Amino acid sequence: MPQLKILVVDDNRDFADSLVDILQLEGHRVSYVYTAEDALLKAFESPFDIIFIDLKLDNVYGTEIAKKISAKSPQTKIVIMTGFCEDEKLKEALAQGIDKILYKPFKINEILQIVKSFTIKDT
Repeated sequence: MPQLKILVVDDNRDFADSLVDILQLEGHRVSYVYTAEDALLKAFESPFDIIFIDLKLDNVYGTEIAKKISAKSPQTKIVIMTGFCEDEKLKEALAQGIDKILYKPFKINEILQIVKSFTIKDT
């Protein structure tokens, strides 16, 4: 699998750090931020192949951040992560072009399958 540039956005620092570790062990170049504002700054700095964004960040929905990133970088694959079952927000996210929804807690294999599925589609 090719090395991908991935951004992890989650205000739960322990969770974000764990996800970063998993993706780095797979050989990817991974950056991380803990706030919505930092996510936008980082994503606009240079494009990412994949961005994992938590649904609820700093009183902002991750879908709002995703929409702004997608407008500037439409080739970036976006995965919304959530531990909540907010069907309307998630349906809205899919309608707005979010590539995948990942429900917490999830298994490492699920993350790796998502990353792999994006690389297969893009080759």
